[in-house]
Amino acid sequence: MQARYLELMLAMNENAISGNLQNEM
Repeated sequence: MQARYLELMLAMNENAISGNLQNEM
């Protein structure tokens, strides 16, 4: 259960980071 939650958080963080990089470029 916790592992699945961590995976979701990591995926969301990656999406947010990639989105921020695209906005800056």
